[in-house]
Order: sequence, then structure tokens, then C-alpha cells
Amino acid sequence: MRGMELHQINLSYVPVQDRLLMRISTRDQTEFRLWFTRRLTQRLWPSLFKLLETHETVSTQATADAKRAVLEFRHEHAMQQVSFGSEFAGTDLKPALEGEPMLVQTVEMKRSGEQHYLMKFLPPQGSGIQVQFQEAIVHGLAKLIADALKRSDWGLQLQLPGTQPGLAAGAEPAPAAQVAPRTLN
Repeated sequence: MRGMELHQINLSYVPVQDRLLMRISTRDQTEFRLWFTRRLTQRLWPSLFKLLETHETVSTQATADAKRAVLEFRHEHAMQQVSFGSEFAGTDLKPALEGEPMLVQTVEMKRSGEQHYLMKFLPPQGSGIQVQFQEAIVHGLAKLIADALKRSDWGLQLQLPGTQPGLAAGAEPAPAAQVAPRTLN
């Protein structure tokens, strides 16, 4: 399992593959490329927000409406801290993995301190990569996923905080009992 110091993230829909391509660059100019399938993305979405709900300012709220309001506030605040304006600087990066991007089958997520979250992206076989994200970056990742899905024809209607986080009709969110640590596959 490789760890890294994050520099930039890019997420795009690749029609030929019918997958999302996540590109992560590190401070040492290394690039990790990961494929997300529709199934993984559908399961990852509600789990991202369940993970963010573990923050004390959210989890200690008495009602679901209060939790949703605090999560929405934290999301809006995080969006002010994250830069979406700069282009992904991927031209001079060394590929961490030779060949095709790693197909992610499982994502394990948990809190790692007060403002950090640890995500492990695991392929069907072999070791994966481990990334520690600041809370604002997890919110930014949710926005990147939502934006990339607008260009897909997957029919997933993912909503950011401020509305009921959820999926398109007929899709099932992750069970509430799986809060942290979480494993998706």
C-alpha cells in the first residue's frame, strides 16, 4: 500500500471506457490514475457524506435536519477553501503505476484525526494506494464526482449538501450501520 502527499486531483468521465478517471498528483511529481465504475461511484457517494457526518460538529446534532444543515454549512465553507480554477498539471508527472489506470474495486474510508480522512483505493487484486485528505478536499472530491457525472449517461442524480444527499430513484444508499471505518466494494 503506497501513501502519498497530495498535490492535485482531477476527475473526468471517459466515454470510451464508460468510467470515471481519477488522476492524483503528488508533491513529488508522481501521478496515480484510478478507474471508478458506475457501481463503485454509486456506492461511494453516500459513503463520502456518512464519513463527513462523523465530524463532531455534525454528529453531535440532535436531529437529522440539524445534521444536514451543519453538513451543508461545512460543505459551503470547504468550497471556499478549495481551488477549482487551475488546470491539472499532468504533463511532467511520473506514472506511479505502469500501463492502464488501476481499476478500483474497494474504497476503505475512516477519519484520521480531527480534520483528516484516510481513503484506501484497492484493486481486485494486489495493493492499492492510500491517501490522507483534509476535510475540505473530501468535500471538493464530492463536487468533482458530481461534475464528472453530469457528463456521463449513468442516470445517477447525486446531490451535494443542501439537499437530501442521495441517489437517483431506485438506488440504495449505504446502510446507516456502516459509519466508520467503511469499506466499499
